[in-house]
Amino acid sequence: MKENVDKNIEELTKKMLKNTALQSPSFDFTSQVMSQINAISSSEATKYKTLIPKRFWVVILMSVVGLVGFSVFGGTGETTSWFEKLNLGTLFDGRLTDVLSSVEIPKTVVYTVALLGLIMSIQIPLLKHYFNNRLEN
Repeated sequence: MKENVDKNIEELTKKMLKNTALQSPSFDFTSQVMSQINAISSSEATKYKTLIPKRFWVVILMSVVGLVGFSVFGGTGETTSWFEKLNLGTLFDGRLTDVLSSVEIPKTVVYTVALLGLIMSIQIPLLKHYFNNRLEN
């Protein structure tokens, strides 16, 4: 049944094409099309917008500066320097090293991280080579 319908559509199409005259474009068709293409490309058909607007970056920057300024200069009213407020002495008095030395990492995690590093060190150069060849062709 479908073959019969396809055959009828094909015959109808052939009859219509035989009855129609061949039309040719106007003399300056190509120049008109090219002028329209140039008009579209010169009017910036594609405008790119940034993902994060400049106003939002300014808000983020001001927030970070405000937080850093408050943590360094503001606060309790004591007359200590900002270096003393950072309290870097905890790094050097042995508490941090004692905490880190008591942490035990399972062998499975060590093997997993080592294997992941090995796989990544092989995969990254192969992918780089693949994409470089793809861009050249």
